[in-house]
Amino acid sequence: MRLGGVGFRHDHSIATMSRRLFEKMDENRNGSASLEEFQRSGVLRKLGVVKTADEEKAAFAGADTNHDGALSRMESQVFFQQVLTQSEKARIAAMLLLTQEDDAEAAKAPAPPESTAEPAPTEPSHSEASAAVTREDDAAQPNRPAGADEIARKAETKLAKAYAELAKRTAEALATAPTHAATA
Repeated sequence: MRLGGVGFRHDHSIATMSRRLFEKMDENRNGSASLEEFQRSGVLRKLGVVKTADEEKAAFAGADTNHDGALSRMESQVFFQQVLTQSEKARIAAMLLLTQEDDAEAAKAPAPPESTAEPAPTEPSHSEASAAVTREDDAAQPNRPAGADEIARKAETKLAKAYAELAKRTAEALATAPTHAATA
């Protein structure tokens, strides 16, 4: 869902983040992630869990519990749930990574069609235009409370500000959170 130009599709439960992190790794969408897909995705590096290719290989080997050379969706879910539960820094990084991805997808969404209404002969001020639109909308929808659109616009503005503050605090927390090594 998009409100006021900001994506609000964010579900930051550990289970949902684990599933979405797996989806980032499974490039060919075959339901498993090879070591190559795992490394190319860079997910563990982005989460601050590993720093080197050797650490990535060791994490992959620990997560590949049936030792078939690929992470199944279930193996990945168990692994990421463990990582995100043990490391606050990784959890915050995952929230930020997935939120940025959501916002990038939302930005690619087509804009709503432009109105085909005739322009007014003179340009009213923003507040006059807003009030006129609200009155027209209210008149067109008699069961809707008067001023409902104005209330919705104010709510969207508050949500956008809250979202921006959350993103700022998340980035600050990520920069200051202690690093915990993940155990596979």
